[in-house]
Amino acid sequence: MALKEIIIVSAQYIGSISGGGGVHVVELTRELGKLGYKVLVLSMGLGKNKLKETITLEDPYNPDKKKRKAKIKVVRFRPKDYKNLNSCFEGTKQQEIDRLTEFKNRAVDYLVKHYKNRDDIVVHIHGHFVVPSMAKELKEQTKLKIVTSIHTFESISERAKAKDGAGAKFVKIMEEMEEIAIKNSDYLIVRSKKVKQQITELFPKTVRKTKVAIISSGVSSVFINHPGFDNKILEKIKKKYNVSGDLIFNLNRIDPSKGIEYIIKAYPRVYKDLRKLKGKDYKMSFVICGMIEEKNKWYYERLTKLISEIKDKEIRDSISIHQNITEEDKIGLFQLAKVFILSSIIEPFGITIVEALAKNIPVIAAGVEGPMDIMGVKKVDVPFKVADGGIIVNYETKSKRHSYLYEALKFVFLNPDKIKKKVLKGREKTLRKYGWEALVMEKIDIYNKTLDM
Repeated sequence: MALKEIIIVSAQYIGSISGGGGVHVVELTRELGKLGYKVLVLSMGLGKNKLKETITLEDPYNPDKKKRKAKIKVVRFRPKDYKNLNSCFEGTKQQEIDRLTEFKNRAVDYLVKHYKNRDDIVVHIHGHFVVPSMAKELKEQTKLKIVTSIHTFESISERAKAKDGAGAKFVKIMEEMEEIAIKNSDYLIVRSKKVKQQITELFPKTVRKTKVAIISSGVSSVFINHPGFDNKILEKIKKKYNVSGDLIFNLNRIDPSKGIEYIIKAYPRVYKDLRKLKGKDYKMSFVICGMIEEKNKWYYERLTKLISEIKDKEIRDSISIHQNITEEDKIGLFQLAKVFILSSIIEPFGITIVEALAKNIPVIAAGVEGPMDIMGVKKVDVPFKVADGGIIVNYETKSKRHSYLYEALKFVFLNPDKIKKKVLKGREKTLRKYGWEALVMEKIDIYNKTLDM
């Protein structure tokens, strides 16, 4: 049976995106729509989002004019507290779980009502732990085929945060829901070999009985083919984001799992060293961008306090944190950046690494699961390993992370020719392996295998 129609379930979609998982879903639907598949998205309705609409997703730079537009039908379900929300993850962890559970139940009811006896449609569920657990209800109440993508195994990431995490009570809830999702899916998709290894250790019996595919996230053709901006627009972006001199760029959620404090601790040393080498007029900037959820405001405050404690005013003033970055600004900042840095203590994939490499930007990334997989590194030397695309930093010793990031940053700025060659190799691999036009074919293959089960 060949795929004709696909239903995507994701709390994050256009109008409610706060992380890489939401971006992933948008790109997946864009590519499916461009290929002519009938796509329905069930998502969460926040703020003034319409409950039902057809969205046109464009790919304006695609050389194939027939593949420049995709029409996607969207049905949204509003949680009780929808009016003042920008993200489905806002509030306390319990509020987040309650909201996602409400969404999950509404989505199940909708699918049971409209598609109960359809065995020719794949439902592809996306999320962390709550929404993927709906696989159980769908398996019990419908004939639908179920593919599940768990973008982050939150029980693993919350445990890695230690005292900054959600706590043992919530980790247990997460583990239970994650296992339910794995057990009741016809196919499970994870984003790296390391994640598959982690969940096999966590849920050995369940994972061995489930078909698991490793398909990464990727970078959109819109982003890859964007021609870039002229100097006039770039100057506006520089002013908006306080960019002066060599730019170090960091883009991710402002979340304790992202380890941004390690870069803030490393940055002043790099700035001072380069200023000594290149003269007192040398300038550098460090721009941090990402969504700040209500529950992580304490972490944002911790970061701003760290910045305020930097004694050198010039260095202190050269660091800025921004949220709600537009796609246009993101492209401009990548265009301006001398290096992109990702310092996560846990990272299942790392889409921003792929985006940086697609734009020929050197990457410095923490030696954790996703970045190591993307950059083809199995073992990280001390303090770092030069790899295709840039540098992977040894993250085994917590107290050494900021020092090793400092060493890596200094190496990139002092060895531009060597790094440039590595970036070119990384970009070639990125476009070949992580372009969405190729990745969607891997997804379609999984859908067709699921329909034949």
